[in-house]
Amino acid sequence: MSEIVEEILAVEHEHALGVQSLPAAERDPLRERISSRYGDRPDRLWETLHGCASVQDREGWKWIHEFIGSRSCVLLFDLDEEDEMLHVPSGASLDQLLHRTSGFEFYVTDLEGTYLICFNHHDFLVCCGSAKAWLEQREQRE
Repeated sequence: MSEIVEEILAVEHEHALGVQSLPAAERDPLRERISSRYGDRPDRLWETLHGCASVQDREGWKWIHEFIGSRSCVLLFDLDEEDEMLHVPSGASLDQLLHRTSGFEFYVTDLEGTYLICFNHHDFLVCCGSAKAWLEQREQRE
């Protein structure tokens, strides 16, 4: 378990946000769906993402809860960082979790992989699948 997941689980323990580890049997199929739809490198997925919209903003990670809303999501990381995936019950829980952690590169998706949102160490918010239109519309309003 990486320091990132240890930190997240410590926040979960303290604040009871409902974050749970995704069962191992669900992780590989989800990672495969994501890689086949959006990129080619599960070890550094953000480097090969395609068909996405992006914006560079150091505060961009704070917008993700707007897209997620009351739906659950999965928080994951580049495979060379951490193979653990975490099920998060809502956008509000994800927002609270991210506000209470130290900042790291991450991805958010749903259990079906219908979208992928990445926030990387270059402060890019990258949105693929159904999240792409959301980011494009958000940027038009700004």
